[in-house]
This record gives sequence, structure tokens and C-alpha cells, in this order.
Amino acid sequence: MNIVSKLTLPALIGGLVALAVSGVFSPSVMAGSQNIDTIARISLDRDQTLLTLYAAPGQLDQAVGQLEPRVWVWVDRCMSDKETGSWCRVERGQSAGWVEARNLSLHWE
Repeated sequence: MNIVSKLTLPALIGGLVALAVSGVFSPSVMAGSQNIDTIARISLDRDQTLLTLYAAPGQLDQAVGQLEPRVWVWVDRCMSDKETGSWCRVERGQSAGWVEARNLSLHWE
């Protein structure tokens, strides 16, 4: 993947995630997973100090790790459905798991 692709993907993915979260798509279309293959930065609410990684999409699944705010992660894929919301599978070093898409900043800061 060349540098132009790596720079334009975050903008495209941000738009797709925004559309999915807005409810523009019907639930049957929203369900599923899409390969992303880009980097993103962890962004948390002011009252959060760590972001929990889950084994699968949804906060009811097993916690498998935590990430600090503002660190860069590799985004493998994202999915969205009516029951669990929008989630992305991320990797950083030896840590890998699912986080809510709203906690990712998919643009350059």
C-alpha cells in the first residue's frame, strides 16, 4: 500500500463510519465487517484514562487488554450492527482486540 492510499483511507473510513452510525443504512446492510487496514489514534472522553480492548465486538465480551489515550493503533477492520454498534479491531504491539469506533480518530492530527 503506497503513502497516498494510507493518507486517504482515514478520511474515507471516517465518512463510512459516520454514515453507518447515523442510521442511513438499513440494519441488514449495516451488519457485517469491512477490512480497513489503516492507522488511527485513540481518543477518549475526558473522564476516561484507559480504553479497554475486548475479545469480540460488544462490551459484554471478555476484556483482553487496555490502551492509553492518544496512542496510534493499526485498524484491521470495522463492523457495525444494530445490537452492538460500531466496533473496530485494532492492534498495538502484542495487544489486539475490539474497541468502539467512536474512540478512534481516523484522521491526522
